[in-house]
Amino acid sequence: MSERLDDQSADEWVQEASGPTASERVLQKEINSLKRQLLENEGIEDLVRRCVAKHYERPPDLILPPSPKLTGKGTEQVAVAHVSDTQLGKRTMSYDAAVGAKRLHKYAQTVVEITDIKRSRAKIDHLRLYLGGDMVEGEYGNYPSQPYDVTSSVIRQAMRDAPDIFEGMIYYFLEHFKTIHVLGVPGNHGRGASHSQTRHTETNWDRVFYWILHDRVLGSDLKPDKATRKRVTFDIPEGDKFWAIDRVMGWGNLVVHGDQIKGWAGIPYYGVQKKAHGWSDAMPRDWDNLLFGHFHTYASGTINYRRWFCNGTTESDATYALEALAAAGEPSQRLLFMTEKHGVISDHQIHLEDDRKPILKRKLQQACMEYGSSDIQQMLDAVFAGSGDAA
Repeated sequence: MSERLDDQSADEWVQEASGPTASERVLQKEINSLKRQLLENEGIEDLVRRCVAKHYERPPDLILPPSPKLTGKGTEQVAVAHVSDTQLGKRTMSYDAAVGAKRLHKYAQTVVEITDIKRSRAKIDHLRLYLGGDMVEGEYGNYPSQPYDVTSSVIRQAMRDAPDIFEGMIYYFLEHFKTIHVLGVPGNHGRGASHSQTRHTETNWDRVFYWILHDRVLGSDLKPDKATRKRVTFDIPEGDKFWAIDRVMGWGNLVVHGDQIKGWAGIPYYGVQKKAHGWSDAMPRDWDNLLFGHFHTYASGTINYRRWFCNGTTESDATYALEALAAAGEPSQRLLFMTEKHGVISDHQIHLEDDRKPILKRKLQQACMEYGSSDIQQMLDAVFAGSGDAA
């Protein structure tokens, strides 16, 4: 020992003597190994959110507007905007990301227009914004030709296109509502794999989009936007949770995407009834209204004391839906209004096409394109001439 003291200073010897024992070193090694595993298993959520927090800068024109002062007088109501099945990366004869953005802009404007009309007899301070899944279009796993119907990568959709559109929408709504509660559930087109393939239950590109949108609007946990957080809140289910329940003036809104409901030939009314009966007791909290999308068809119904609302889509001319489901319709989204006394009191289908026409005019236009306007005119002249002779 004296030889060691000769070779080393007293301070160095004390530091060495007070170092970890062999068992402590083994324990520390195990702790470091577990820390590495934890970092590796943090997954895409933390990785993406860290990248966005580091590199994203809010556009200078996106400034938190002051809370609106004139929000109407009368019975208090809450607006519920249900947006689903935007599938922003999808391409059809009449739809792509640019068209989707334009239609969502029209939807937001119409929500405000209808709200302002109702404010003549009601006080409407608060908006619920339900994002119902299939906000992005996955690259494979849902139907055979899906990879050929996608115009942009799901990464671009989830991290750039969808956040750009909906961040602007939220700031626009903040000009007209005092508070906004954003709720997002995952859809099947964001899974990134078929239902039968092995994957983590939380893996879904809709969730990535919701997380990015959350951090853009509210700021990251490392750099929170305290002013905006006073007016905007988020509810994004984690893990394998596919649903969310929002309590509005005492009434429970159960929001799912809708792919959990099985059926065929359009809206599966029996499937909706079966799931609603099961979820009435199986869900951890009571609910009164079931809101879902998935079927791209605007519809609603009543099951005993509960109601269900199926949302439309922003998409149009989907050939797969036409071929496999014989389904086609006009792009539309939903807007509800609720009161404490009655729950849902009004349901508004917001049509998103610029050139919406009655079916007769639509058929005549199709006929003119197929036969030519001159031939159609001759056919009509013959029909009117015949009817005149008969008279």
